Amino acid sequence: IKYRLIWLRISFRSKSMFGGEYQGGASYALLSAQGNSPGENWSWVGGVKKDFDQEIRSNVFLLSGPTTTTSMRLPKAAHEPPLRLTQPCLALVMLLPAQATFAVELNITDLDGRTCTLHCSTAHRATKADTRSARIALLGLPRDSWFVLALDIATLTSTCLGTTLRTIETIALCGTASIHRVATLRDVPSEADMVPLSLDPSAAPRGSRATALLPVKAFGAAEASVGASSPGASSRRRLPVPGRSLAAAAAAAA
Repeated sequence: IKYRLIWLRISFRSKSMFGGEYQGGASYALLSAQGNSPGENWSWVGGVKKDFDQEIRSNVFLLSGPTTTTSMRLPKAAHEPPLRLTQPCLALVMLLPAQATFAVELNITDLDGRTCTLHCSTAHRATKADTRSARIALLGLPRDSWFVLALDIATLTSTCLGTTLRTIETIALCGTASIHRVATLRDVPSEADMVPLSLDPSAAPRGSRATALLPVKAFGAAEASVGASSPGASSRRRLPVPGRSLAAAAAAAA
């Protein structure tokens, strides 16, 4: 029986990328442009490169191209195990150039074991959904300035698809944007921390904060990070990983 339990535990972990890892902290880091091998778990397709951003004085990932040919995807390949991410909110520290088109595509699993797709894009002008997929319009995103895009995946799943989120299985960032960090959040930020987007009304009930912007300073010190900091990084002004509330982050910065 002991050997059988060990085999079952190993078997479960081998079928998911993060399912066997601790995800109970305030945040779970998925992508950072810092470290020795940033983005090593992601596939890079089309016009994607790592570069140094003078404004934030930190490395970033630059995506430049149409959403159909330019992307960063996690996991790297279709044959790799799914992510099994359990935290309900996905946050991106990003910059969106003027006139650029950007999309976030997620494959999720609901409590019934069904695989569903959420496609959030600045190209959509209206939100449309059926029982297995949703096209969600992202309207009113800031341009040419750094911000945090927080997507409440649990709420989007329930309001658009009429089902309950269990895990996030794949993530794709497509189109043109600068990406500094990507992480999941255990707690959906409070309304005091968030500025609601001009989200298409059909995407969520009135007053919903399923999709919102966070001030960059709301991203507090992280419990987890991707890779080790490069030498001399302490002298740079870096955007932190999500962790604390806006009030805590502001107090620490004072």
